[in-house]
Amino acid sequence: MICVALVGVLGLGATAGDSESAPGDRIDRVIAVVDQDVITETELVLEARLALALRGAVDAASKKIEERFLTTFLDYLVNQLLISSQARRLGIVEVSDDELAEALDRFVDRFGSTAAFEDFLQRFGISEERLNASLLRDLRNGRYVTRRMKVRLMGRELEPTAKEYQDALDRWLEELRDSAEIRLLGPDGRLMLRASK
Repeated sequence: MICVALVGVLGLGATAGDSESAPGDRIDRVIAVVDQDVITETELVLEARLALALRGAVDAASKKIEERFLTTFLDYLVNQLLISSQARRLGIVEVSDDELAEALDRFVDRFGSTAAFEDFLQRFGISEERLNASLLRDLRNGRYVTRRMKVRLMGRELEPTAKEYQDALDRWLEELRDSAEIRLLGPDGRLMLRASK
């Protein structure tokens, strides 16, 4: 069982990353635990910014991210961590340094200039190491999902429709969720074990 200590999560007020937080201000909080991976509020927002920018929504990634979006994005991030964990454990999907460098170049290009890209990283406290880890996970997960769906949909005479593909993907993700220990922040502020569907 995973024991998560919430040290320094007292009171309200400060946002994660504030360097001048007063004693008793909340520095950050754990909002989910996926097997061994801990997701803090700060990490959720950072991952949301990176995902938006990666998909070309640089303006949205640079603004305040709405709570509604973060609620939906948390579900997406949990899925990504589950896929990544399985892909790493099985070790069947490799991403070369050159492929990662190309993904980084495409990411930088979305900002229009290197200066705008660097400003984005600095403004939101995103290290290059953190960005590379996110890009690597995205590449690895994309490949792994493609392979898994080919296997799951093998033996069909016709190419699956978009709906059939999405249904197969949803079933597989639900299987991953059912086999994992997932704790989500509940309305009472406690981490609660996710119930299987």
